[in-house]
Amino acid sequence: MILFSSAVFSQEQDTALTYETMTREQFSDISAITDKWVRNDFLICLKKEGIKMSCAHCTSVYLKVVASIDSTGRLISYKKISSKVCGRKMKSGMEKNFMNYFKMLVFPASLRNQKIQLHLGNGLKC
Repeated sequence: MILFSSAVFSQEQDTALTYETMTREQFSDISAITDKWVRNDFLICLKKEGIKMSCAHCTSVYLKVVASIDSTGRLISYKKISSKVCGRKMKSGMEKNFMNYFKMLVFPASLRNQKIQLHLGNGLKC
């Protein structure tokens, strides 16, 4: 059963849109969404968790997911691919805070009825 689940998840990743496979319109739309999230929600999440990114202590905070968007532009589900917070796994509370914005969002037409691979967060070049 575990092997089957892994195979299904692997297929899901393969069929999801990535930044590299998106049309220009899709890329522009998702870039606008994630840029707004980084400027607002991401910074709030870091502050809430007491995280200060620096080359000495915390070089990356990110959550990578495959998001499923329905025909009305709503996030209906997501599957976590990976996450890191200062070298450790992300706690479920922080993951929920990361995803809250996307749960409330109505995605534009270009991203509807799609599975989209999202890399949410940031890493420092040290």
